[in-house]
Amino acid sequence: MLCDDDDLLLPFHVEMMLKEIADCDMVYSDVEIFDYVVENRVRRATNRFVFAYEHDVEAMRRFSTFVSSGRLYRRELHDRLGPFDTEMYHYWDWDFFLRAVEHYRVKRVPVASALYAFSSAGDNMSGNLEDMRPYLDKLSAKHGLGESPTKNFFLLLEEPEVKARRAETKVVWDGRAGTVAPGDGIGRAGMQLGEKGGERDMIGTMNEAQAPLKKYYGYPDFRPGQKKVIESLLSGG
Repeated sequence: MLCDDDDLLLPFHVEMMLKEIADCDMVYSDVEIFDYVVENRVRRATNRFVFAYEHDVEAMRRFSTFVSSGRLYRRELHDRLGPFDTEMYHYWDWDFFLRAVEHYRVKRVPVASALYAFSSAGDNMSGNLEDMRPYLDKLSAKHGLGESPTKNFFLLLEEPEVKARRAETKVVWDGRAGTVAPGDGIGRAGMQLGEKGGERDMIGTMNEAQAPLKKYYGYPDFRPGQKKVIESLLSGG
């Protein structure tokens, strides 16, 4: 099972995944992505949204909605597929998914039991789009994916094809560190949640939209065409 140092797994996650893998070879769950602030050395979630998409292998070749954190797979996958391919820097998880699904039974678990943390005040952990382009080209050549766009991640989520793949999932986190809300809520990809888990309007501010752009891609602002789309989304258009 994989879990990055900036991710969290809910208390029941491991037991659930062990049960789910009984009839397949690799399982992955849905996630909640959350921004946070640090108070008294503890992360407090500020903004949260659900990341849950249908398991569509062909669509995964165009845009991956596979999240590696919290996934569980059998040891034999490495025996046949080998280790993670370091030549696929930035895209090693997408590469491993494509290799695994070609030979093994892979299943999505519709429960948002893995939490992916990012802080808009933190350091930039990823390269910009120009840096990522050569690695995406390597991935495309390796798997015959054709031309793949290097758009901003959040803009890609608004593409009609990706929005059509949004799926329902169980939302079980109550917004506090490692705790589960009483009863299971039903969420859908893109649904933004308040600190206590209640749904709220997705309309935000341009500063909120720019924060992940700065953190993950190193750009201070969107391009003019991108900014127009973002402004339309923020206004509810």
